[in-house]
Amino acid sequence: MADTNKNLKNSVFIIIAIIVFIIAFIFVYNSYKKEGEKRSVFVESPSNNPDHINITAYIVSIDPIKGDMSVRLNFEPRGSLANDRGFLNEEVDL
Repeated sequence: MADTNKNLKNSVFIIIAIIVFIIAFIFVYNSYKKEGEKRSVFVESPSNNPDHINITAYIVSIDPIKGDMSVRLNFEPRGSLANDRGFLNEEVDL
């Protein structure tokens, strides 16, 4: 009887520990996600032209000591500039 009681207490303790871990994990994950959203900046240039290229810039790394910043650019042609697969139809000079 004592062993059954001890096993039941251990099981309850393990279940409570798992629940606390899950709650802590969800809290930390949401905090991490909100922190990234706070540092995001979205700038859009209004254009009535349907033929344009959407340019999205992602900061990859920042080195404040050297004064360097690496940025990855993503170009998405729209309208007549893009073919049916989403690639450029013609050469574009930037």
